[in-house]
Amino acid sequence: MLPLAMSLGAAGLVALPLDARQHEEFLLTAAQSLFGVGLLLRLRLSLIGAAALAALFSVQVVIALVFRDDPARTIASLTILAWVYLGLSVPLYVTGMPGFLRACGALRRAAGDRKLARAATAGTGTIDSSGG
Repeated sequence: MLPLAMSLGAAGLVALPLDARQHEEFLLTAAQSLFGVGLLLRLRLSLIGAAALAALFSVQVVIALVFRDDPARTIASLTILAWVYLGLSVPLYVTGMPGFLRACGALRRAAGDRKLARAATAGTGTIDSSGG
């Protein structure tokens, strides 16, 4: 959304003016989001998933504290951590997507069934099963 707002304000396509660290933070945020969505594909967050998310976030904080005086190592570490998030996301999507798609299909069928039931009772309030 931010690049779109920048482009609209500049009346043309422009890139976000990010330095190297901000670029890696942006990548890391996107990777964390992808990982978080992958954890929620089964429509529940397991204790293991929550612990993995907390541990990876803790590693990010430790990296920021340990390498705060060395920007090059900070950037390299954040890049590696982003790739770890992306690598851990792949099996989550491979194993979780079929169940997510089934749940979406069931939700769509249930919504369709409710529409049919409302259409059948529209105007009468009930369905007359006696045929008359």
